[in-house]
Amino acid sequence: MHHSAERVRRYVSACVATSRTDFNKVGLKNHGATCYINVLLEVLFHLSFFRSGGGKTVFEALQGIFFNLENSTTPVSTMNLVRSYKISPSIQSDAHEFLSEFFLHKVLKHITDVFSFKVKYVTQCVDVPFSSSMEEQCFELSVGVGEGCLTLEDAVAKELAPEPLGDLYDTGHKDYGRQKAFRQMCIISLPCVLFIHIKRFDMYAKKIHASQT
Repeated sequence: MHHSAERVRRYVSACVATSRTDFNKVGLKNHGATCYINVLLEVLFHLSFFRSGGGKTVFEALQGIFFNLENSTTPVSTMNLVRSYKISPSIQSDAHEFLSEFFLHKVLKHITDVFSFKVKYVTQCVDVPFSSSMEEQCFELSVGVGEGCLTLEDAVAKELAPEPLGDLYDTGHKDYGRQKAFRQMCIISLPCVLFIHIKRFDMYAKKIHASQT
């Protein structure tokens, strides 16, 4: 066991030693359960907006990490960021939740216009000439994967396609009442940087209900 662990240590050390020279890249250190933070930081690092400083709105902890990713010869620590925002390195979290619930609204709250875009949800009745719509500000586009989605373009097209409503739609109109309808999401404006969140799970309400009964 000792020899096996030693071989792993040597292998990792060798990879670290050659990562900058062979690939011109280094990674981020995992401080316990901070891999979800690393995932997001590596995504942001590939946006030139952040590597160039992003103006005065991007905090020094982020700038330091990105500077070191470009120039360091060894894996880069994220502990300054972890300490700055009082994140527990021992508690595992989800990269998507970290982005949407913390990063965009606390760390990057002054530059959310870079990621912000508007969508419109249109509900159209099938048998009567009635429709309604509502607009919403978003910071990411969530798309599903699975059957019929071999590419990202397929997944986006499926997300934007009309979808029948499971229940009758209450129009609130005295002549139309409840009607069969479909709903469609339309993108009104695009952001400078579009975050696409690939959903890992699909919710099948009928199957869940059947399994519970």
